[in-house]
Amino acid sequence: MRQIPVGTCIPGDKFDEWAPSLRGRGFECYTICFHMSLGGANLMRLAERARDALSGDGAFVSALGFYCNP
Repeated sequence: MRQIPVGTCIPGDKFDEWAPSLRGRGFECYTICFHMSLGGANLMRLAERARDALSGDGAFVSALGFYCNP
C-alpha cells in the first residue's frame, strides 16, 4: 500500500521566503495556498520558482489551494 506523503502548506505570497527554510525538514510535498485572493500572483512564474526551489530533493507541489480559511 502506498503511504500518504508528509506535507505542509505554504502561503503563496510567502513561498520564496519559506520554501528554502523548509527544505531538508522531512516534508515530501507542499500545498501552495492563497487566502481569498491571489494577491496579484503570477501562477506561471510561481510554478517555475516552485519547481526550481524544490528540484533535487524529490519534493513536489501536491496542490494549489484557494481558501477562505486554510
